[in-house]
Amino acid sequence: MSRTYGCPNAGDLGPPADNGDAVRLLGGHGVLTTELTISIRKAVGFRNVLVHDYIEVDDSIVVDRLKRLGDLEEFVRQVAAYVTGAQPEP
Repeated sequence: MSRTYGCPNAGDLGPPADNGDAVRLLGGHGVLTTELTISIRKAVGFRNVLVHDYIEVDDSIVVDRLKRLGDLEEFVRQVAAYVTGAQPEP
């Protein structure tokens, strides 16, 4: 039985292996545009670097990125449009 969480358009996305894979699945199933999928996957990778402390990151890069949240707003817009069956506004 597929778990669609009340989303009429969820189909069979399948369980993601991790956060990056979740974004890949959303892009692959047309929930997100290709451009946004790439951008959000990069953001997920950056989050992993920050959280897991893989490398030293300049704080100014983090602060700069936090000032530019357009991709996250677009992510919400595209997912909401998919879930409601509405066409996203350009």
